[in-house]
Formats: sequence, C-alpha cells, structure tokens
Amino acid sequence: MDNEADTKTGRAILKSLDNRRLRLILLPTEKCNFRCTYCYETFELGQMQAGVIQGVKNLLAKRADELSTLEIDWFGGEPLLGMRTIENISLYILHLRHQYGFDFRSSMTTNAYLLKPALLTQLVNLGVKNYQVTLDGYGEFHDRTRQRKNRKGSFATIWQNLLAARNLDLDYRIMLRVHFSPANLEELPLLVDRIKEEFGNDKRFHVFFKAIGHYGGSNDANVASFGRKSAEKYQGMLLERLGQTVQGSALERDQLYVCYASEPNSLVIRPNGKIAKCTVAFDDERNDVGVIREDGSLSFYTERLQLWFKGLHSQDKRDLACPHSQMGSVQASNTRDVIFQTRIQSG
Repeated sequence: MDNEADTKTGRAILKSLDNRRLRLILLPTEKCNFRCTYCYETFELGQMQAGVIQGVKNLLAKRADELSTLEIDWFGGEPLLGMRTIENISLYILHLRHQYGFDFRSSMTTNAYLLKPALLTQLVNLGVKNYQVTLDGYGEFHDRTRQRKNRKGSFATIWQNLLAARNLDLDYRIMLRVHFSPANLEELPLLVDRIKEEFGNDKRFHVFFKAIGHYGGSNDANVASFGRKSAEKYQGMLLERLGQTVQGSALERDQLYVCYASEPNSLVIRPNGKIAKCTVAFDDERNDVGVIREDGSLSFYTERLQLWFKGLHSQDKRDLACPHSQMGSVQASNTRDVIFQTRIQSG
C-alpha cells in the first residue's frame, strides 16, 4: 500500500481499537414480516429476552463513564416488530447520555413497511436518526423479490411511507439501498427517475447502489448475480442516471472499507443473548463468539473471536473488508477467556 493508504488503514484500525468507542448491533427480534427471495435468515428467534435487554442496559451502565461515542444499530429480522425493546433500551441510553455526556448515534436497517409518520417521529425522538431502506425496483418489479410473509407485495406501502417521511420536518437521514441484478436491471431506470422526481434536492435522502449477491440463503441457486466487473459497470451507469439531485454512492473496489465485524469494539447481540460479529453469517458456528449475561458481563469463545481480527494484523484490505469471506474452512474451539471478558467491561 502507498503512504496515503497506509495512513487511512492505520486510522481505521486505531478507531476500531479505541475502547472509548462502542458499537452494538442489536436485534430486537429475528422474526420478519417479509420473505425476500434472496434472504439468508431463518427467522427462528423471536423477541429479545428480558434478561438480554437488562444485560444490554447493565453493560452500557458499566461502560458509560468511559465512553466518548456510542453507536447503536437496530437490525433484524425486521426491527420494527420489536419496537418495545427499541423504546426500552433507547430511553435508557438517553438517560445515560444526559448523565455522562457521550456522543450517541443510532441507526436502523428496516424494510420500512411499518415506518408510518408517527412511528418515524417517535424513533427520531429516541435518537434513531439514520435509516437504510431497500428497494428492488418500482412497483411490481420491487414486489417480485421483496414480498411480505403472505407473499403479497410491499412497494406501495413503503413508497407512501417514504413520501410521508419527506413531508415531515424532522432531522433524519434515509439511505435508499437500491439492489440490482440481471433480473431487474432493465426496470431500474424507472425507479431512479422516480427517486429523482420525489426526493431530489432533499438532502436527507441518499441512494446506495448494491449488486445482489449470494448470502447463503435457501434460494441462492435461483438468484442471478453479476460478476465484480459487470457490477462495477452497472453501478456507474446507475449513478450517472441518478445525476446530482440526489446524493448517490457505490463502494469502489479500491476504496478502503473496514467491516464492523473486523472491529473489536463492535458486537452483534442477538435476541437470545448470543454475541456474533457478522449479521450475514448466523449459520456459521464461528460467528457464535460469546454471550451477554443479565448483569452485563460478556463471555467469549476466544479462538472464534480472534478469527474476526485477522485484518488488524495483516492490514490486508480483503481481511478488513470482509473477514468472514477470508476464513476458509478454519475451525475453532469453545475455549472461554475470562481475562478478555474483564477488559471489555472495564476498559
């Protein structure tokens, strides 16, 4: 790597090691009201258990006085099906922030089917100000892949919720994640044009173009996808069509990206209290790295956990960008490390 790349990598690694920063990706439920054709999730776990909620709150209470930044990402399933948990934990965090003064940032990945104006207003007041919403096309083209649990379409409701959000005088940011594949590429210009028409010049709305891939779901064999070069080509074409009225982006192949799974100060907490590093690999036992207890203590499978930090040592951008894809068939034991548990708690 050149000097500039080395500097960026070094800064990203130092940020990921900063014990004054904490990022928790919380799954209030793994149930979902959608059944997207390319989804990799199994929907086995329901609402976050009361002991896990208390464990998260106790962990944050123990860490609050040393934190400079706390990031909470709500994921699922569909997180809005677990709104009581979101409200419970968010109110507690706002109380801690008032007491200790740390910087608090909160985001949500949601299908937006339930994101009515009143609920969006409530969430923004709870500090959840950044959202990622996926669109696979306009109208029926979206409905082919992003279907509800009853196999009916979802686009009309999502689009109306987005239009209603546009009309609210609220401080939020919505990233429209536009999926593209060989199956929908011809229909996407209509969606891009409608996004420009409805959300152009509203700086709260952004677009991210992402090629659909194979994520390990039962339908992988039936999902058409692009190779890397083709994906980059079509990303460029879509960005050109989007123009300048809406901010658009696509991850460049040579752009430095450090995945949250590579960061020691980032943890995924599932509804049953299991701790993971990656939200895409729940079926891989190496992603089951520990557990959070009701008192807020954390216990880890050390050998599994260390697999996710290879990029911190190699500084290879592939290891940093997606540690799971670089693991191969490495196996790990269930050894627990109480010393690391203590370090996570006390800093």
